[in-house]
Order: sequence, then structure tokens, then C-alpha cells
Amino acid sequence: MLYVVEADVNATTRPSYRYYLADKNISEADFLESIQESDDYFLLTSEKAHAEVKEGVLFLSTTGTVYKFTNTGSYPVRNNYFHVKVALSAAPE
Repeated sequence: MLYVVEADVNATTRPSYRYYLADKNISEADFLESIQESDDYFLLTSEKAHAEVKEGVLFLSTTGTVYKFTNTGSYPVRNNYFHVKVALSAAPE
């Protein structure tokens, strides 16, 4: 699952959004608890990135500023971590 969480809300700056990968079977409460300690996210100014999975790769397409991105995302399932290749296409607004 790809979760989008509003990261920063400030009157002087534009909001930004954190994108997290998570096990589709995790409860919302467990997910919210797990992100408190996680640095594994993508940080964008758009809350509406288009996401598509093809051949095991997550393709994200967005407009706006990308503050943080890595080409591999990971998420825990019990005691194991799963890694997903991520391709990003970003264009200015």
C-alpha cells in the first residue's frame, strides 16, 4: 500500500506530503505507530502523485517539488523487510 500523510502545515510555507510504503494487511493504528520512527518515505509538495505498479516496480509521477526520494522503498512485514524499486517522474508546476 502507498500511504500519503501531510507532513508540514505552516502559514508561511506550502504543505508537503510524505509517501510511505506499507504492508496492505497492517491496521491504520499500527501504520501510524510505525511511521513515528521511520525515515523511509518520499517527501513531495503534491498530495496527488500518480502511482502505478508494472513488473514489480512502483512508478510515481508528480508535479511540484521533490524534497526527498530514493529509488528503493521498503516496508516491514512482521520481522522481515521488503524492498520495492521505485521510478520517479517529476515536472515543475
